[in-house]
Amino acid sequence: MSTTTTQPHELTEPGSAITLHNHVAIIGTGFGGIATAVRLRQAGFSDFVMLERAGEVGGVWRDNDYPGAAVDVQSNLYSFSFAPNPHWHNTYATQPELFAYLKDVADTQDLRARLVLDCAVERLEWDPAAQLWRLETVRGPRTATHVVLATGALADPLIPAIPGLDRFEGSASTRHAGSTTTISPESGSR
Repeated sequence: MSTTTTQPHELTEPGSAITLHNHVAIIGTGFGGIATAVRLRQAGFSDFVMLERAGEVGGVWRDNDYPGAAVDVQSNLYSFSFAPNPHWHNTYATQPELFAYLKDVADTQDLRARLVLDCAVERLEWDPAAQLWRLETVRGPRTATHVVLATGALADPLIPAIPGLDRFEGSASTRHAGSTTTISPESGSR
C-alpha cells in the first residue's frame, strides 16, 4: 500500500478546530526515527511526519555531548545499511562524529521537509471511535493513523537514588542533553 499525500492534510471534525493529520507520525529523530522514515519512503509511503522535541535531529547523539561520549559498537556496524559511512575516523565513533552522521543522513535522504522540530509530544491517545491517534504537541494538536515511538531508551537522564546522596559533602554533577546538573554541598540544591 502506498500513500500519495506529501503534506499533512487537515482533519475537520464537527465543532472542532482544524487538526493536521498524517498517515504515520514518527516521534523521535535518532537512529530509530530516521531509519523508520527512510524505510517508509522506500516502501512507497510519503504521508508521514517526524516530530522532534529538540531543535535538531540526532537523539542521544545530539543530547549526550559529555567528554568521551562514543559508541560501544564498531562504527562500521553502527551505520545504516542504506547510508554506509566508509570515512569513520575511529573504530568506535565519538559523539560529534555520530551526530554529524545523523544530520548528514537526514539531509541526503531528504527528510528535512518531513521534520517538525521543537515539537514535544505531551500526550498521545488512541481514539477507538475515530480509529486514529490523537497527539497533543507544544505546537498544537495532530492526528495520525499510525504512530512510531522512536524516542529511545536513553532519551532522558535517570539519576539513581543512591543512599546518602543527600548527605554527600562533595560536589557531584551529571551531564545529559547539553545541560549540567550540579549538586552543591553548600546549599544542597542543584
